[in-house]
Amino acid sequence: MIVVLAAAFAGVALAAVVGLIASRERRPKDVAPPKTSSGGFVLLLQIVAIIVGVSTMVTLLGGVFAAGMSLSVAIASVVPVLRDNKKRSQQKDFLEPWPDALRTIRVGLLSGQSLHQALERMSETGPEPLRPAWVRYSKIAGAVGQQEALFVLADEFEHPLTDRIFEVLATGFGVGTKIVVETIGEMIESVTEEITILSELESMTLEGRIQAVGLSVVPSLMLLYLTTVMSGYQDFYRGTFGVALVVFGSVVTLIGSQIVSALSQMKPEPRVLASGGMS
Repeated sequence: MIVVLAAAFAGVALAAVVGLIASRERRPKDVAPPKTSSGGFVLLLQIVAIIVGVSTMVTLLGGVFAAGMSLSVAIASVVPVLRDNKKRSQQKDFLEPWPDALRTIRVGLLSGQSLHQALERMSETGPEPLRPAWVRYSKIAGAVGQQEALFVLADEFEHPLTDRIFEVLATGFGVGTKIVVETIGEMIESVTEEITILSELESMTLEGRIQAVGLSVVPSLMLLYLTTVMSGYQDFYRGTFGVALVVFGSVVTLIGSQIVSALSQMKPEPRVLASGGMS
């Protein structure tokens, strides 16, 4: 039994390495929101690697192929959860600097800087992950104007929260400094609260998905154990009907994991700005 379990974990490790190599991405110079539409091929490659790796290793070391396949499919259903958790982590890294960025802009205004000067200074005094964006703002503003530069940044980030931030900053060029300072102060509170609520909601959905996936892994581990220590189970699951039963269960598991994933997804918030201007 120990040998077969070791083979299963070896297969998972092999699949993880393959998936890691396939999904490795060059880290951007500045923080950016995660893209929800990419990574389908990488996800498929990771799932296939896990199924092939675990099933093959279990079979080669004397285990029952059907049991290895059942376990591999159950483990493969964890991959989308891990991928979504990574996206949530990227989302958190993207959102967290913005309250500090707004505070920095507000401090600059209170010190006597104009709004444009305060934004340009963000490339030096703002949160580190956002500084490259403000460098681009300075360059773009000199070519197309200050408001349009903010709209260009909004299109680059493509996120509802930054749309609202850039919209407020853009309207600040046409009003007095006092009003801009008050508006930014209110936005700091609302943005901070929104980030906190979003983080709590995502944690709740992730916890539910982990529990759902865990329910599929436990029976597969039990099947692997039984087919390892009991010859009757070995004979049955090496037969045609046993393999067909596991294939059916594996398909149901994959479908169920996709249903749970779809139900746990939060409806995306529509953007305020699009195509370089106010909507």
